[in-house]
Amino acid sequence: MYFIIAVITLFCVLLFNLFCSAPLQTAFGVWGIAATEVGYALIALAGASAMIVGARKTETDGVDCLEIFSTRAPSPKSVCGGLLLIGASYFSAALLSNILYMLFPGLVDRTVDSMKNAFYAANLPTMLVTMALFPAICEELVFRGVLQYAVDRHGTPRIAVLLTGVVFGLFHLDPVRIPIAAMTGIALCYALYRSKSIFVPMLMHFANNAASALVSAMPAASNEAAVEESAAALAQLGLPENLIYLFAGAELTVMVLGLLIGGLALLEPKPMESLKKHKATAIVLACIVLALGAGYSILAMFTA
Repeated sequence: MYFIIAVITLFCVLLFNLFCSAPLQTAFGVWGIAATEVGYALIALAGASAMIVGARKTETDGVDCLEIFSTRAPSPKSVCGGLLLIGASYFSAALLSNILYMLFPGLVDRTVDSMKNAFYAANLPTMLVTMALFPAICEELVFRGVLQYAVDRHGTPRIAVLLTGVVFGLFHLDPVRIPIAAMTGIALCYALYRSKSIFVPMLMHFANNAASALVSAMPAASNEAAVEESAAALAQLGLPENLIYLFAGAELTVMVLGLLIGGLALLEPKPMESLKKHKATAIVLACIVLALGAGYSILAMFTA
C-alpha cells in the first residue's frame, strides 16, 4: 500500500512538473519555479496523508507525518557528517560534469544555457531562495520523505537508498543532470538513513545548490585568469602547460576521498565495524572516485 501511494505521489509530482512548471515560470519568472516547488510539497503532504489514512484502516500503529518525514532533531555529529558527504558529492559532480562537457560539449552547453535562463539570470539572494532553499525543503519532502519511507518499508535500507537516489536523478529529466543528480540523491538518501532526520538531507541539499549558485555568480574572467597564471607557472618550470589538469584532477580526487571518508566516519555509528562489514562497497566507492579523477585528467590533457 505505501509503495503504491508513493508511486502515485511521484507520478503526480512529475505531471505537475511537466504541465505546470512552464506556465508558472512564464507568469511569475524565477518565482514561478519556487511556486512549482511548493506544489511538490503539497503533493507530498497529500501522499503522506493517504498513507496515514491507509494505516488507520489497517490498524497499523506508528504511521504519522513525524514518522514519514523523519522530523527528528539531528545530532551535531550527523549534521557535520552530512555536510562533509555533500562536499564529496559536489566535487565528484564537478569532475563528472567536466568529463561530460569534454565528451558532449553541445549537450552540456544546452543544459547550462537552460539553467542560466531559469535561475542564473536572477540576483544572488533570489537564486539562493529559489534555487537552494525551496528545493531543499520541498523536494526532500517528496523523495527523502514519502518515497524513501515507502521503499524502506517494502525493502532493505540499501535498496531504499539506491532506488530513491536514482529516481531523484531521473526526475531531473535532463541527460546531463540525471547522473549528477542521482549521485547527489544517493548521498542525501544515505544521510537520512543514518541520521534518521530529514533536516540533515535538507541542509545538505541547500548547501549543494547554494554552492552552485555562488559559483555561477563568480565572474568567469577570474577563473580563466587563475588557470592562465597556473599554466604560466608550469611553463616557467619547463613543464607542459596541460599538466595543470593532471594536478587539478589529483587535487580534486584527494579532496573527494577525504570528504567522503570524513562524512561516512561521522554518519556511521561504528565506522570501523562498518568498514570491515562493507569492504566491497568501500572499494567500489574508492574506485569510482579514482576513475572520475583519472578520467577528468586524461581527457582534459588530451583535449586542452
